Amino acid sequence: MKVSRFFVTVAMVLMCLSIMVGAADYDSVLDKIKATGVLTIGLAQTTPGAYIDIDTGEWTGFTVKVFEGLAKEMDVELQIVETSWDLFLIALNNGDFAVFGSTTFYLPTRALQVAYTDPILYKGVGLVAAADDDRFMTLDDVKAAASVKIGVRLGAVEETVVPQFVPDAEVISYKTDTAPEIAEGVRAGITDIWAADEVMQRLYLLENDWAKLIGVVGSHPIGFVVRQGDATWLGFLNSYIAYIRGSGELAAYFEEFGQPIGTLYPPQF
Repeated sequence: MKVSRFFVTVAMVLMCLSIMVGAADYDSVLDKIKATGVLTIGLAQTTPGAYIDIDTGEWTGFTVKVFEGLAKEMDVELQIVETSWDLFLIALNNGDFAVFGSTTFYLPTRALQVAYTDPILYKGVGLVAAADDDRFMTLDDVKAAASVKIGVRLGAVEETVVPQFVPDAEVISYKTDTAPEIAEGVRAGITDIWAADEVMQRLYLLENDWAKLIGVVGSHPIGFVVRQGDATWLGFLNSYIAYIRGSGELAAYFEEFGQPIGTLYPPQF
């Protein structure tokens, strides 16, 4: 009986040790990546940054290329965790991934919850209407409209930007990770305008002449986001962003996926 108790005690001690090792604390996410050999990134679909290729079923886009390059430089495995635009902040802060790899507009309200990297690009929120809708020819027409319904993506920056730009607009939020689906609301007459990432809209309009771009609101800094309180990991990512910007690597990714080169640079007012 004493022997059996001894072995039970040893087993319990070993179990506790294994749990402690498995839940090891790291000084930084960077330390964890180097120790485990795995870089996890969260992605929500957005064109042309990060989206699933319908032919291959694989993730692609210029930000996917950025992190594939980073994983190669670090000699670690890249793991992609799919998330959504309305849940990515929660998933990031829950530790589901090390960085949200779909570029996201800077918003002060978001910056209270997560830490932004240095900007990787700059772009605005576009407003798209039906090409034959003569009520909306300019941004001023939208602001002056007595009644206007604007479709936005739930959790995206336009949910904040549109009410600021058009306070009297009726904003209709769609839960979708394929923003061009919201354009169909305009085509069907459910909404008057589709508000979204201007670059995504310009690519959409190349194949959809039924719609037109009225104009673009602002030019916002766009970056990746990580959990707050990890200066080492944030600093490492900022250095890598500076490296791929300066080397021309990022510009090459932009050209490959149709992201305008001009969005690399901040607006000149």
